[in-house]
Amino acid sequence: MPKTIVFGVRVIGIDGNVQSRERVPATLESWPEISADVEWPRIQQKLQEFRRKRGWDCTVKFHNGTELEDLCDSSSLRILVEVQHETLLQKSVELPLYLFSDPTTGVSSPDKEQKEIVFETTEQGSPILLNLQSDLQLGEGGHGTVRRARNGKDHIALKGALPKNPRSQQDMKKEIRTLLQLNHPNIIKVVQHGYVVDPVNGRLPAYMMDLCRCSVAALLETGWHTKAAAEAARRDVGSALQHFHSAGLGHMDVKPGNWLVTNKSTGASGETQLTLTLIDAGGAGRLKKDRVTSFTAEYAHPLQMRNQDWFRHFREATVEAFFDWYGMKVSIFQLSHCSWDSEDGVRKDQVLVEASEALANDKEFTLQAIRQDTLALAFASATLRSDKEVVMEAVRKNVIALQFASETLRSDKDFYLEAVRQYWFALGYASEKRLSDPVALLLW
Repeated sequence: MPKTIVFGVRVIGIDGNVQSRERVPATLESWPEISADVEWPRIQQKLQEFRRKRGWDCTVKFHNGTELEDLCDSSSLRILVEVQHETLLQKSVELPLYLFSDPTTGVSSPDKEQKEIVFETTEQGSPILLNLQSDLQLGEGGHGTVRRARNGKDHIALKGALPKNPRSQQDMKKEIRTLLQLNHPNIIKVVQHGYVVDPVNGRLPAYMMDLCRCSVAALLETGWHTKAAAEAARRDVGSALQHFHSAGLGHMDVKPGNWLVTNKSTGASGETQLTLTLIDAGGAGRLKKDRVTSFTAEYAHPLQMRNQDWFRHFREATVEAFFDWYGMKVSIFQLSHCSWDSEDGVRKDQVLVEASEALANDKEFTLQAIRQDTLALAFASATLRSDKEVVMEAVRKNVIALQFASETLRSDKDFYLEAVRQYWFALGYASEKRLSDPVALLLW
């Protein structure tokens, strides 16, 4: 049994009144080398880093009272995190559930009632009775809600369609059909599928799947093991997407929130190694057939959001597969540039989406970032997006950068010809003047 750290979190307003409270379990495996006596400054530092990322001024100290005694045994370490608001603005408290803890031993809040629901399988036999822990919702999106549940002694995750939402119910049936035809170690498997019988909303499509440790999006929230997740994504998610595409399917919503950590180990050199599983096929479509409009904007290619028939010109690959790889590329770039593992407790690299105005206007920084990934240009200032040298450097890497250029650069003939030589669909971002240029059209 891993020792449990219980974070008792109090959110305190300017007037000193406690506004809200949450209790979240994690385990000492998150910091395997920590002991309370020797490593308390490191614990304090880690928690302060996490809170600083959310823009809060906070102090961390031991909680020696018995207030949390009901949530852990006497040998566990108890920490109280007090967050002092700088403004009256209400802020929610969020910590990822089951971050590298054993999901079957997580602690649920004792003051929330558990309810039993009936899950009917689509196979022959008696309905399966599930004991659903209603206080543990693991995720929610446009296709459905995922909750932790228990089937007898087995802890599972249950994904069900949203009530009073016909589109969600159709997507859930489609997702179940899609996952049943795929068999890959890095694609989530359907354990059982059928319907949740709701006394108010009737029968809602649902399926059971294995309960995983956490999502990669949760790692991004804390900054833990992001480099390991990036490496795992290249291997595991890449393999899963190849299987999707070989089956004639596009996933269409590739992002860290749809990658689950199913295993964590230590390599021969002491490095952290993760195993990832791809989930959420509710938006999946047949290649070259289904024009799927369900996606997450932060990880979607700009042309994906247009929902136009420009894809009929796509030459080398189907557009759905291209969108999947683009979402994966953006995600890996985000993971690779989020490091909280430096010795002094300060992040070594600045995540570009959180770059300050100073960095957005720093030409050398932007050029360096572009050489790693052209997406960096999106986060540059308007001045740098109008700088021909900067954008030309981006174009040499990937013409997607052209979308972020100013209208002046999009009308620059030399710049545009270079872009067209690199990648044909760059012409889609040209001004009307350049679209009528016979040389550009000939190159295209």
